[in-house]
Amino acid sequence: MVSSLLDAITTTATALGLLLAVIFGTVLVQMALRYTRPNIGYQVRNHRDREYTFFIRNLDSIHYKLPLFLIVSGHGLKYVGAQAGPWSRRKPEKLEDGEGGRIRVLVVLDEIPEDAAFAIRATCIGDAPTIKVANDSPLQTRAFRKPLAKFTLATKLRYYGLRYLIGVIGFQTIFLGGLLILNEQWPRTEDWILSGFAIIVAGLAFTLVIPFRGKTTIVGYLAATEAYQHWGMRAGSSGALVKSE
Repeated sequence: MVSSLLDAITTTATALGLLLAVIFGTVLVQMALRYTRPNIGYQVRNHRDREYTFFIRNLDSIHYKLPLFLIVSGHGLKYVGAQAGPWSRRKPEKLEDGEGGRIRVLVVLDEIPEDAAFAIRATCIGDAPTIKVANDSPLQTRAFRKPLAKFTLATKLRYYGLRYLIGVIGFQTIFLGGLLILNEQWPRTEDWILSGFAIIVAGLAFTLVIPFRGKTTIVGYLAATEAYQHWGMRAGSSGALVKSE
């Protein structure tokens, strides 16, 4: 009776220890890959050679209530406007010129609702403008160094394959590691077969829950103040720059 109780306590302690090790390792991997940060990215489109639109997208179903400071910069930057409605109540503000005489304009998004999509429009007569998250922004994103990659088959395999691999490694650590520690011998053939079947079943279940296409979104939020949410000069219908009052 006492021996059975001690064996049960040892087995439970071993299982909990392995589980904590897997959780700790998973958290470290998530932090190293910056997956714990908000998944907010952007895409950029060029119109009529000198006009650009940055589409800011929140890919998380989470409402972030911290402000996001974005800096649009470029040589010959003439106009920056934010189409974010009530989520951006401050006018874009020109900062001190950056390196190489680049003009920099600060755009503040007060909050980022879940699955939100904003539009930041820019007119630049020089090189193509860039956008980045300011170093002092209260909200820091996962990856904002380059535009969002197209969701091709290769991107899907890389994106979801890594997550599946992390889960499989965690399962193998708990299952095979537990057998190795408790039995004090290498897992038997039937253990490896059971482990293989479990990986196949997990893979089939994984493919049933992952999304294979993106969500349909509407960009921008109209508000009464939207006409004033800009800096500089906007382009008229002819393409000529017109000063905004």
